[in-house]
Amino acid sequence: MNDEMLLFMLDVPPELEESVVDFLLEYDSEIEFTTFAISGHRRSHSGYSLSEQVTGREKQQSFHLPLAKDRLVDLVRALKTEFKGAGLEFRTVPLLNRGEI
Repeated sequence: MNDEMLLFMLDVPPELEESVVDFLLEYDSEIEFTTFAISGHRRSHSGYSLSEQVTGREKQQSFHLPLAKDRLVDLVRALKTEFKGAGLEFRTVPLLNRGEI
């Protein structure tokens, strides 16, 4: 098993938050994640609601999941199947350290 850890970051529209929470909890009973509200900013405002166009920020919910590198491909594949065309954005970064204080 590859012990290299990654931080998988997934940004979703607020209306999909509960669906993604349910999906992740059903996908793997051992999965851990945190969520928080974020604002997305980009030059193009296509897809923004009227209020988001006025403020220039798109409301999103961000999920952060620490996971082993060898589990990433299967998770992304499952998300693409379940949420095809939903516009979910993701990125990964190495997780250098993790613990409890």
